[in-house]
Amino acid sequence: MDDGSNVGACEKHNSEFCNRWRYRVSPLLNLQLGMTSRSSKMSNTALLTASGLIIVCVGLYYIWTKFSKKEDKKERYRSNERHISFDCVVTVNEPVPAFIKNCIEIIEENGREHRNIYRSSANKKRVDRILDNIQDAPTLLGLEDDIDTICSCLKAYIAALSKPLIPSEQQNEFLRIFTGTNEQESLMRIIPEIPTKNRNVLASLMLHLNRIESMNATSSSLNLAICWWASLLHRNFTAAENMEHESPRLIEMISAMISHANQLF
Repeated sequence: MDDGSNVGACEKHNSEFCNRWRYRVSPLLNLQLGMTSRSSKMSNTALLTASGLIIVCVGLYYIWTKFSKKEDKKERYRSNERHISFDCVVTVNEPVPAFIKNCIEIIEENGREHRNIYRSSANKKRVDRILDNIQDAPTLLGLEDDIDTICSCLKAYIAALSKPLIPSEQQNEFLRIFTGTNEQESLMRIIPEIPTKNRNVLASLMLHLNRIESMNATSSSLNLAICWWASLLHRNFTAAENMEHESPRLIEMISAMISHANQLF
């Protein structure tokens, strides 16, 4: 049996016994180093594989979210670009489209005590579905209790008309002559200039909003004007400064038109 003295002697004198000892141990050490190296390589490979999988997953998620957002934007764009030909739905035989009259009738019959009328948002997909099928089913049977949906349908319908109910010429004329205190006088000057077909629909809508103001305690002409002015006017502002300057005056115009509807129409 080898002891420490032999090993010590080997180290000192490089004896034959020590050489034999190193020859026997060296393969074992090499084997152990090789196994360690392979284990390290395997660990590195697993790490690289895991990192690659994470990168792939992140990339796929990024592509999916980008595609989903793009599709969502397309859907919103399709909804926003809805186009209803004014001259097709407003005719001599039907000066106010049946859909508008139907909406007004349901809202006035069922929305007398409805809080935040015209201010609460409805389910957009449901509104889009109703408007998309308007040619096949122009009535709103079964929706009498869903006032918010009816209100949203009516606003979206008016906004989708190919012509604004108040043409841009009359809008600009009002902005030119309105001083801040003569809104009724200004309106009496511009309303007769509005084309008859537009004026018929506008009168029906303004008289309706006037009745809503009278019967619903939560509504005022100003609140209704804020809800309606964009849908009514289709205004394209050339700059943010124009919008900031013009929009309050246009809202005042609609508010006065609602308040004085019985005298104006």
